[in-house]
Amino acid sequence: MSSRSSRDFQARVPAHAQGLADDAGGAGEAAGTVSTMTDAVLSRHVVSQAVGIVMERFELTSTRAYEYLVRTSQTSKCALRVVAAEVVTRANERGDPGRTA
Repeated sequence: MSSRSSRDFQARVPAHAQGLADDAGGAGEAAGTVSTMTDAVLSRHVVSQAVGIVMERFELTSTRAYEYLVRTSQTSKCALRVVAAEVVTRANERGDPGRTA
């Protein structure tokens, strides 16, 4: 920020401060995006585990097992990731060797 007069300098300070604030806001948004992406990856992992458990337990294809979980989610009015987590948790509680997370 170079300036020929103090008046020029004073006029540029608010614009520069706003630029810094915008940059800081962008960093916060990026952190939120990373958190959302991490949640999505973890949810997808749990759903994939649940699909595998349902496939094995009911002798279904992966497509049918996923559809089963989606239907269960819709009828129970629970998020798919919640239904999937419950399937995985119950399999782990049983201690089924092929069905652990």
